[in-house]
Formats: sequence, structure tokens, C-alpha cells
Amino acid sequence: MDEMARAAGYGSAAEMVAGSGRSERKDKGIKAPPMYKHPTEDKTWTGKGRTPDWMKEYEKKRNKKREDLLIDK
Repeated sequence: MDEMARAAGYGSAAEMVAGSGRSERKDKGIKAPPMYKHPTEDKTWTGKGRTPDWMKEYEKKRNKKREDLLIDK
């Protein structure tokens, strides 16, 4: 195994194995900008993940579409 590691440019097999862990995402912690805004309250949603309750209520009670709440850019 050490011979294969040296052939691949590593000093030892342990050095080769140590670098094989998962790499951390570079975009971790970057927030997506909101796409939807509540019409009267200061609530927003990015459009990703679970649909917030206020959006579900808006669609159901007022019989509106979520496109009506899109933030104009």
C-alpha cells in the first residue's frame, strides 16, 4: 500500500488516506435572497425548502397564487 501511495505522490499510505475525507461545501452559510414577501407583515421566503404557514394560508384563504407575492427585482 505504501508503494501505491508513493507512486501517487504521497509520502505514505496514511497520508493518502487522511486526505480522503469529505470536503466542506464552499457555499455553506450563504443565504439565498427572498423571492416572496407577505403583503402586510415583514415575512419573507426564499422559495426553497418547506412552504411557510403564512404562504399556505394566503393561498388557501384568499384563493390567490404565490406568484402574486413575488418580490419585484
